[in-house]
Amino acid sequence: MGILLSYSIYSAIIMSLLYLTYKWVLAGENQHRANRAILLSIYAVSMGAYPLMAWIHSLAARSADTLSAATVDVEMPVLAGVDLHGNTIATAFLWIYLAGIIAVALHTAVIWIRLASIVAHGRHMAAGRYTLVVTDRKEIAPFSWRKYIVMNEDDYAESGSIILCHETRHLALRHPIDLLVAQIAVALGWWNPAAWLMREELKTVHEYQADSSVLAAGINARDYQMLLIKKAAGSRFPSLANSLNHSKLKKRITMMCTQKSSAKRRLRAIALLPALGAAVSVADLPAVASVISEASCAELFSPAADMTAGTAKESTTTQPGIEPTVVKINGKSGAAGTAELPANTIVKVNGEVIPTEQYKSIPSSSIASMNIDKRDDHAVINITTK
Repeated sequence: MGILLSYSIYSAIIMSLLYLTYKWVLAGENQHRANRAILLSIYAVSMGAYPLMAWIHSLAARSADTLSAATVDVEMPVLAGVDLHGNTIATAFLWIYLAGIIAVALHTAVIWIRLASIVAHGRHMAAGRYTLVVTDRKEIAPFSWRKYIVMNEDDYAESGSIILCHETRHLALRHPIDLLVAQIAVALGWWNPAAWLMREELKTVHEYQADSSVLAAGINARDYQMLLIKKAAGSRFPSLANSLNHSKLKKRITMMCTQKSSAKRRLRAIALLPALGAAVSVADLPAVASVISEASCAELFSPAADMTAGTAKESTTTQPGIEPTVVKINGKSGAAGTAELPANTIVKVNGEVIPTEQYKSIPSSSIASMNIDKRDDHAVINITTK
C-alpha cells in the first residue's frame, strides 16, 4: 500500500509545477479547446509519470545487471529483530492518506446518489440525443450529468431554450468524462491543493466552451449574461456535474468580451516543457527521493518481529547504535557490524578502498546505494553514501 502513497507524492510534485505554469502563462487566454487539452495532458502526465519513471529505472537496472555476469544480489538493509517496514511515521501517514481517499470516495458516492435521485424523480423529455429532466425542486440550479440535462420548472418556463443550448454543449463535448478524471485525481491526491484547483480550472474552461456555443448560436450576449447573474444562486454539484451557475461568473463574463487568442500566443504552452523537466528534477533530488522511497515501504500493518522463517527478517546481533547491512557473496552472508566478510573482499566507499574493518561501522542509514562485483578470485563491494 505504500506504493500508492509514494505515487501520490510523485504525482503531486509534477501536477503542482505544471499547474502553476499553466496558471501563469495560459489561464487567461481565449483558447478554450487548447486549454482543455493542456489541462487533460497535465492530468495524463502527472498520473502516468511515476509508473513511467519506475519502468525506466527498471530497464536501467536490468541493463546494468547484464554488463557483468558476476553481479550478485544485494539484500535491502534490515535491523536485527525489527520488521522491514517499522517506520511508524510513514505508517501513520499511510493511514491518514488512505482515510482521506475513503472520505473523498464516500463524498463522491453521496453526490452520485443525490444526482441519481434528482434525475429519477424528475419529468423526462427527449432532447435530441440526451434526456431533459424537469424537476419541481426550485433550489436546484441547471446542470448536466451523464446523458441528462436537469433544470427546475421555473427555469424551463423562462429560459429553457438558452439553458438547453448551454448544457447540451457540455454533453456533446463529453465534459462529464473530464470531471470523472479530475475527481479520480482529487481522490488520489486529496492533500494536494493543486488537485482541487485543477478541477476548478477545468470546470471553468468547460463553462467558457459552453458560453461560447451559446453566443455562437445567436443568443444576445447581454441577455445571456443577465441569465447567468440571475442563476448565480442554487445548489451545485462541483465534483461530478457541470452547473450553469459555476462560481467563476465574473471570469466568464470577462472572457465573453475577450478576443480569441492568436496562434502565436498558443506557443506559450511550450513553457510547460521546462516546467516538466524541473518537476522531474525536483522529484529526483536525494531528499525528495528518500521521502518517496520511505513512503513506498510503509505498510498498514507491520509484520511481527518474531515472524517465522521466510519473512523479511535477519537474526543477527549487532553493536549498539549500528544498523547491520546484510549482503550475500557466493551464498555467504556478511553484515556490517555483525560478521566477517568472505575472504579476499575489497570494500570501496565513494570509489576509495577502505579497510574491511571499517566496513563494519558503516550505518545502513548513510548508504545511498550498494552493489557487489564478483571477480575471478575476490569480490568488490562498491558503496555510495548519502
